[in-house]
Amino acid sequence: MKKSVLIISVFMMSVIFTQTHEVTYELYDNGYPKSIKTYKEIKGKLELVKETECYEDGQKKNQNFYKNGQKNGQWTKWYVNGQKYLEGSYKMGEKRGLWTEWAENGQKKKETSYKDGSIVDEWNIVYEYYENGKKKVEGTLKNKKKDGLWTSWHANGRKKKVGKYDEGKENGLWTFWNANGRKKKEGKYDKGKENGLWTYWDKNGQKKKETSYKDGNLVDEWTFVLEYYENGKQKLEGTLKNKKEDGLWIYWYANGRKKKEGKYNEGKEDGLWTSWHENGQKQSVQKYSDGKDDGLWIYWDKNGQKREEETYKWIERKGDKIWWDKNGKKWKQETYNWSREKVSEHWWYENGQPRLEKNYKDGKWHGFERQWDKNGRLKHEIHYEVGERNGLCRWWYDNGQLRLGKTYKNGKLDGLYDEWYENGNQKEERIYKDAVLVYYIRWTEDGRAIVPIIPDFVTVRGGTFEMGQPNPNIGSILKEEKNGWTADEQPVHTVTLSDFNISTTEVTFEQYDAFCDATDRKKPDDEGWGRGDRPVIYVTRRDAIAFCEWLSEEIDETIRLPTEAEWEYAARGGNESRNYTYSGGNNLGGVGWCRGNSNNKTNPVGKKQSNELGLYDMSGNVSEWCSDWYDPDYYSSSPKNNPQ
Repeated sequence: MKKSVLIISVFMMSVIFTQTHEVTYELYDNGYPKSIKTYKEIKGKLELVKETECYEDGQKKNQNFYKNGQKNGQWTKWYVNGQKYLEGSYKMGEKRGLWTEWAENGQKKKETSYKDGSIVDEWNIVYEYYENGKKKVEGTLKNKKKDGLWTSWHANGRKKKVGKYDEGKENGLWTFWNANGRKKKEGKYDKGKENGLWTYWDKNGQKKKETSYKDGNLVDEWTFVLEYYENGKQKLEGTLKNKKEDGLWIYWYANGRKKKEGKYNEGKEDGLWTSWHENGQKQSVQKYSDGKDDGLWIYWDKNGQKREEETYKWIERKGDKIWWDKNGKKWKQETYNWSREKVSEHWWYENGQPRLEKNYKDGKWHGFERQWDKNGRLKHEIHYEVGERNGLCRWWYDNGQLRLGKTYKNGKLDGLYDEWYENGNQKEERIYKDAVLVYYIRWTEDGRAIVPIIPDFVTVRGGTFEMGQPNPNIGSILKEEKNGWTADEQPVHTVTLSDFNISTTEVTFEQYDAFCDATDRKKPDDEGWGRGDRPVIYVTRRDAIAFCEWLSEEIDETIRLPTEAEWEYAARGGNESRNYTYSGGNNLGGVGWCRGNSNNKTNPVGKKQSNELGLYDMSGNVSEWCSDWYDPDYYSSSPKNNPQ
């Protein structure tokens, strides 16, 4: 369109100041002004002081001010729709102060700060949009760095995050949201680094974690733990601090009732913990200190009846631990000292009568242990000293009759051992010395005495010796050689034995006859030499074993035949051996009965000199049975330890 320009000059005279103003117009064909210029007489000369440009519809396009021919004052520009586009100020041709730029829709786009015509700061307003037209980001760039408030949105229009920048770094409070509008996390930045407490939520708005930062470094982290049953009811709720349980934790049953609750400190139970039965009744109250049992613990059953009570001091019990039955009656109590050692234990029957009493010292039984029946009668009374039975211990029948009495010393039977029948008649009497039975007598229930005469025993300490006899003159024939040694006692070999007990003499006729009387056996012949304390003869190996088995049952001790190695070791004097030719000396007549002094018959045991161990007649008188079977080649294959 061709534009006609019509310049109209308007002169105004000021009578007072004698100043002249002139306004000139440049018009469009439609009559609207294209530009309007205002002049002012300064020092006799007209100078442009204001200029306005317009769009064809008359809307302002820009407006400028001048002084002395230079841009001076406020300058403003507009879009054709009338929306302001740019605004700022000049001072004598140089931009000064804040300049602001807007988008055509009215949104601020940019701000720039000038001084003496140079940019001091520049702010660019950033807008981003989703394809659906909804705003995505809004913020400010100061000197090309993010600055001030920045806001982001989800595609559905809900806020995503809000916070401020300072010179391109996050600063102050920042808040983040999920697309459903629920808060996601919130915390503060300091110069771009996380600082202070940060809180996190899940999509349902439930707090799930807290973290503590200093200068961007994680100091502490709290994770909120939530678990649910398949039916949707909550199972547990608690906090993890730096991946360790911390603070209050609560657990529930699937029916929604509380199961237990208490506090943790750095992964360890601390303070009071309470638990409940599934029916809602309280189950226990427990106290902890730094993960260790500490203080009073109480337990209840499902009916609310107290069942147990105990006191701890740093995981060890102290004071009393008490149990109650379903009727509320005490049935057990343990007492602990300040060193957290159990010192006593008491039990009761339902009728309130004492049932059991035990005492302790240094964690071992000490003092009396007593047990009663429901009627208050003693069932047993055992005395201990630091874990070992000591002194007289007694047991009773249900009718109150004394049944058994044993005497101990340092855990071993030592002294009198008595047993009675239920009718009060004595059943047995034994005497022990250092756990070795030295005397025994037994009665029938009607009072008839049965006397298995018990041999005296000695303890042979174990050791190692050379078993067998050397004989350089032996050849290929297996028969008796000089000095009485035979080929089946070779080769000499090393044998090691453990401790064992052995009778001091051979079994006598008196002892064996008691066995025959008790078992209705035929007594062996004595050749007319006499019985009593002479060694029994004419017994088979089977008879000897039967005697040992009977005696074992009678005295409640294991009796057996010695092995050949045990017999030879004992005959040599064991580890006290003086290497005599015979057992106990170098003169056979002094230590044993032989052809030269026996009158060709057996003689009473224990009349000659004993060997180093106190054993008699190991040389001469009669031969003895051993437990192992004869094998002429056994010495060549015998085990080294405890051969049998």
